[in-house]
Parts: sequence; structure tokens; C-alpha cells
Amino acid sequence: MDTAAFENDSILTLLTDALRRGPGSPQWHDAVQRLRGDGIAGADEMRLLMTVRERLAAGQHYREVRAGPGFTRDLFEKLDAAERDAAAAKNFSGVSPSAWVAMVSAVLLIIAAGYGIFALTRSPANDTTTSLATRIFATPVHAWAFTDGLPKDWVATGTLKLSAPRSIGLVVQRDAERGAATLTGPGIDTSAGVCVEAEVTYQPGPTSVSFLIQSDSTAKADSLEFNCNASGIRVSDGKGNVLFERPMAAGRHTLRWRLLPTQAVAELDGQVLWQGAGVGGSAEMVLSFNRSGKANNEATIRSLRVLRP
Repeated sequence: MDTAAFENDSILTLLTDALRRGPGSPQWHDAVQRLRGDGIAGADEMRLLMTVRERLAAGQHYREVRAGPGFTRDLFEKLDAAERDAAAAKNFSGVSPSAWVAMVSAVLLIIAAGYGIFALTRSPANDTTTSLATRIFATPVHAWAFTDGLPKDWVATGTLKLSAPRSIGLVVQRDAERGAATLTGPGIDTSAGVCVEAEVTYQPGPTSVSFLIQSDSTAKADSLEFNCNASGIRVSDGKGNVLFERPMAAGRHTLRWRLLPTQAVAELDGQVLWQGAGVGGSAEMVLSFNRSGKANNEATIRSLRVLRP
């Protein structure tokens, strides 16, 4: 490019920038000063700049851009690729979002209906141990208050003599220092679920009190026992295994067995201490005292009752 052409091109660029920026811009000021310095005069700056630029650009292809020979081919290849990607995404999803929502809702509805049918049709005898612990037993079928003498339907055995003073409950006579005494009550049916509840007054000392549920089979190997002794309260089975043990405060407490043929729950004052296997469909209730020395404070059994759901 010769000097004149170069100068024309630089002035054209300067004028173009000035017109883009507008009056008052540095580019505008430089362009006006340049033209007037070259001896080109004009009262109207805008008209001056426009006239000079039009003359310089006349007959020139100013920064003209043309598409190359491969532009069209590349453009159509990219469009085809975009269409293929969209089709693949549609085939992968298979269905529209609204159809997915409808299908998921239908599946959840079927699951909820099945669970509801199961909950309505299952038998109470098939409840788990957890449901046994929360089942409500509100219908008393037997009740004994050990404050009016020994009940006639209980059988007493052992070396210690028992009495039942009014307002105190079942207790060992004070003149005895060592030995054991047992009361065996009527049989109970656990097949439909039963709760056996005893109220005791606990005093740590040489006299322990036991509340036993045992199978009424000949072997009587299956049994569960609450034992309130000098150390506290203990839950054990007929095989000598200690299932639960902890200290217990002196005072009045409620011991409760919840029973099904194959399940049992031991509770102290409404708190679950142990859950496990039952003692069969038919069982016996046993209350016992064991004294290892002279006692100043007596442990007593105040009452016992049997409840159904």
C-alpha cells in the first residue's frame, strides 16, 4: 500500500470511529482537528466528517467479508448433528415428563393400597414383639388384692408362712428368718394375648420377691421371672440366664408381663426392660418370697390382675 493509500485508510478509520462515538468524544475532537489541520473547512462538523468519509470510501469494498467454499458444508453438517442428538435424547427418555409422573403416581398408589390391605387383614396373633409392647390391655378378667387374707384359688407351699394384713399386702411373717414360700395361681391362656400385672412394695434387704410366669407343661422348663432382691431388679429365664438387671429405688412399683405364645415383654413401671420368646399358649402365675436373714423392712406384693386386649 503506498503512502497516500495508507493515509486515506487511516483517515477513513479515524472518521468512522468519530462518527460511531458521536459529538464530544475524544475521537470526534481528533477527527475535526485533523481535517481542519489539513485545510478542510466546514461550519457543520457532522456534515464535514460525513462528506470527507463518503468521498474516501467511494469505490472501495471497506472490510468486506465473504464466506469461504467450506462454510456451507460445515454449517449443514452441524445442523444434522444437532438433529441426531435431539432424536437420541427423545428415544432415551421414551416418554414425556407428564407420562413419567403419571406412572410413578400409579405405582405409589398400588403400594399404599397393598399396605392398607395387609394392615387391615393381619391377625393380632401375628403381631411382632414391638407391637405387643404397645398393645392396649384394658379388659380385666381376674384381679386379686392381697389385703384380706390369702386368696382361695392360690396354692401356698414352702417353709415360710405368708400373711396378707390389710393395707399392706402379701408378706412373710416377721418371726421367720430364713426359708422360702411360694403361691401358685390359676392357669392363663396366652393364645390371644394377655397382660399379667403385679403391684409390689420394694425394700432392699434379705427378703427377695419373685413374680414368675411358667409353662404349665409337665417339664415346666419354659419360664420368665421378675426378681426384686437386695441389688435391684432382675429378669431371667428358666435356664438360669439373666436377661436384664439393674438397681431399683425403694417404693411401690408395677411389674408387668405381656404375653403371646411365642413372644413376651417385661415392663417395670411402664418401661420395657426386655423383649423375647414366650412360654407357650398355656401358663401359670407364681409369686414367691425368699429370705436369707432377719428383715426389718418387708417387701410386699399388694395386688395382681390379668387383663385382655
